[in-house]
Amino acid sequence: MADPTHEASDKTILVAEHEPKDCAFVARLLEQGAGFRVVTAKSPGEMIRRLADGPDLILLDTHLGASYFRAVELMRRMPKLNHVAIAALSADQAHIARCMKKGFNGFVQKPFSPPGLLARVWKILDSTPPVPKDGGPARLDVNIDQIDDLPTLPTVYTQVEQICQNPDVDADELANVIQTDPSITLKLLKLSNSAFFGFNREIKSLRDAVSLLGNEAVKNAVLSISIFEATKDLDSSSGLDRMGFWRHSAACGSIVRFLTQKMRIARDDAFTSGILHDIGK
Repeated sequence: MADPTHEASDKTILVAEHEPKDCAFVARLLEQGAGFRVVTAKSPGEMIRRLADGPDLILLDTHLGASYFRAVELMRRMPKLNHVAIAALSADQAHIARCMKKGFNGFVQKPFSPPGLLARVWKILDSTPPVPKDGGPARLDVNIDQIDDLPTLPTVYTQVEQICQNPDVDADELANVIQTDPSITLKLLKLSNSAFFGFNREIKSLRDAVSLLGNEAVKNAVLSISIFEATKDLDSSSGLDRMGFWRHSAACGSIVRFLTQKMRIARDDAFTSGILHDIGK
């Protein structure tokens, strides 16, 4: 029986279940038990397309796989969809932490009773930000303390970028900043001794590397290394091919720099703009 304290006639719920019979059961329960309008999805692509139906809540079985989690991540990057609640359906409480990190609004433990499911659904719907009246993005309250996986560039790059604004900065000052980060120092030395630069002797000190490469090349190299380091802890569920992303970014930076040189455009930040053009990914 529908909850008299709620009006479900204007609420749409999208159900994506692992088993077709379970999907039909949940859909029937929501429709007949509370008067919700229910739509279903059998694939991540269909789930995204079903957003056109304007769901207020998505019930997602966690056993559907990583592709569904990536679809949730995609949705959570769209401010216009902040008001759409997403809840996990699962018998495994070990999935709770992962769901929280991916942006889920709630967790429905299996097995559940019909009244238990409806109570959880209403609680999640009541705690979700409303649709913005002005058509703008809904406000999303986030506990900042729970965000621990956003990649950031090492501090050393910011320092290198700042001191390189002075064309008269010497190699010692630049080397002293870079060597505070052992990982970047090691990679920069390896880069200096690579066949790409082809120096006729082995580069053993960071100061020599900075002197031979030049400030601009060092800054670009540190930026490239920093981006690679910042994304090293992203797991496969993020959908990011880290090596492919790094190669693409470095290639774009090099192409932009080449084009500005050919067109005689004086832009010291050409490489930086190219390598950072896809940083939103």
